[in-house]
Amino acid sequence: MRRYRAEPIVSLDSMKSELAEDGFLLCDTEAIVSLPSSVWLEPSSIPQRYQSGCLLLVAHAGKQFWQAFSQGQTAEYRKKPDPIDAYSAEVTERVLEKYLPNVARLRLFPSSDCPVNLMALGRAFGWHSPSPLGMGIHEKYGLWSAYRAAWWLDIERLEVTLASHDLDKLSARPNSPAEMSDVCLQCQTQECVTACPSNAVTHRKNPELGHCADYRLTQNSQCESTCLSRMACPYASEHRYTGPQMSYHYDLARSAIAKYRQHS
Repeated sequence: MRRYRAEPIVSLDSMKSELAEDGFLLCDTEAIVSLPSSVWLEPSSIPQRYQSGCLLLVAHAGKQFWQAFSQGQTAEYRKKPDPIDAYSAEVTERVLEKYLPNVARLRLFPSSDCPVNLMALGRAFGWHSPSPLGMGIHEKYGLWSAYRAAWWLDIERLEVTLASHDLDKLSARPNSPAEMSDVCLQCQTQECVTACPSNAVTHRKNPELGHCADYRLTQNSQCESTCLSRMACPYASEHRYTGPQMSYHYDLARSAIAKYRQHS
């Protein structure tokens, strides 16, 4: 049996508080042995290093992240291919160095060879359930959150102070990939469906991503720098991204789609 180094138990609450100041409102850890194999892109060949320890998952939610990122963005960040990835990697590294300086760690995401399925990992953490748009929907933040960093930590656990309602959430974590979110199943207006100009979104089904990509690449597309379906969702609309935040992410995504189509 593997013996972990005798490290002082660090409060996850302290790390969460500091990360929240930089806009990362979602943060949690889970022992690898507790996670389903679906979180790994190649579960049959998981490196020995990842057979133990825990995974730390960090995400931003709502508008606060964009405010923190915009204020902290420097000329050095703007030179990076993806400034947000650079910012996320640097901030999470700094916090881990502060609270876990002697614990071995490895950043899995952002990385060019990320070994984990972030959507599956988010579902395993109980953060998201599938939506008709193909992205996860959070019970508090709706469609307005995104995974920003994932780390492997060579430590068994992090101490966390949980209120009673948090304990209920922890025990309710899904053991298998969730079906369509109850939020979406109970939606009466289905505004995400009717707002899609490419007819790519269907209630209770996965989206037709090919139709979406085709439309986004057309000249004068209404979704060139946004997603009308996502913007139309009424759930947790108070956390909806600002225009500049939305454009930043969707301009990058559209460029990636165009590049992929050009070389495929």
